[in-house]
Amino acid sequence: MKTYNRMILILVACFFNIPTLCNETKNEIRIVCSAAIIPQHYESRKQQYLKTLNKLKSYGYTSYVVESCQSGPTFLDTACDNVCYTQSNNPDYINNKGMNEAISLQIGLLQFNFNPEDMIVKLTGRYCLETDEFLKLIQENPNADAFLRAWGEGDAYSGLFALKLTYFLDFLNNYINSDQTTLAFEHALGAYITNMKKQGLKIVYLSKVYDYLPVCSIFLPNRRTSIYF
Repeated sequence: MKTYNRMILILVACFFNIPTLCNETKNEIRIVCSAAIIPQHYESRKQQYLKTLNKLKSYGYTSYVVESCQSGPTFLDTACDNVCYTQSNNPDYINNKGMNEAISLQIGLLQFNFNPEDMIVKLTGRYCLETDEFLKLIQENPNADAFLRAWGEGDAYSGLFALKLTYFLDFLNNYINSDQTTLAFEHALGAYITNMKKQGLKIVYLSKVYDYLPVCSIFLPNRRTSIYF
């Protein structure tokens, strides 16, 4: 009886647009772009980030940005309503930029406060999705837990991948607190996804990912992906 009443309450909440309860029944695709505005490449990165954000907007998606170097506001705010200025860039990790990116992503994801079951698309902001094929692939596989391009069991492409928030935060926490400050983000991600697969979670492996700066295009000819259920 309690379950029945709960469902009625959620339906009423959705009808009257009460987000706290209504969101419990709907998981979203959230696109989070990582950014690092640095003086050496200011103008080129500005153009790359703005192109990426405007392209995502043209696909009908709300974007989120985690910027690790600046305090804000910056030009990012002109193209995105959800910018988290983490100011977390640590010069001690100059030889492992992936660790700095992981720390910034962790801060941003916690601040954005998404639903644990939301699918988080991580896109390096300098890369622009010239098509929305990757996003459509996620829509077509709502029961999957991760989407990525991997090479073996301990290496994965980190410029573009997707993980449900609950796993994304777990991965970042494990990586940041591993005491392996020289471990590459890509190697940590590949190992984590391999472990997810061993646990029986649903992984979609992309067959090809082409990344041409400042463009990151996804080609999935005939949907040739490997899906493990």
